[in-house]
Amino acid sequence: MYDFAYHTASSAADAAAKAKGKSDAKYMAGGQTLIPTLKQRLAKPTDVIDLGGARDLKGISAAGGAVTIGRGRRLGRRQEGHPGPRRAR
Repeated sequence: MYDFAYHTASSAADAAAKAKGKSDAKYMAGGQTLIPTLKQRLAKPTDVIDLGGARDLKGISAAGGAVTIGRGRRLGRRQEGHPGPRRAR
């Protein structure tokens, strides 16, 4: 892997501010192929910004007849009060 600066972001706005002015910043969140791509030296970002701490990207909301699922919402998590998926027997 090549050297890069690693940053954590607390919000989407914070992530955008940390990427501003960087020549080749990449955002990192779960379920991506960024790390294997870096290990194979197929990418050489100047900065990597971790979105794992960006709380405003994790919610689920319903408004105006639409449901919005934030990009940071983990598949295994379920909304409070929802029973979640059932296991097949």
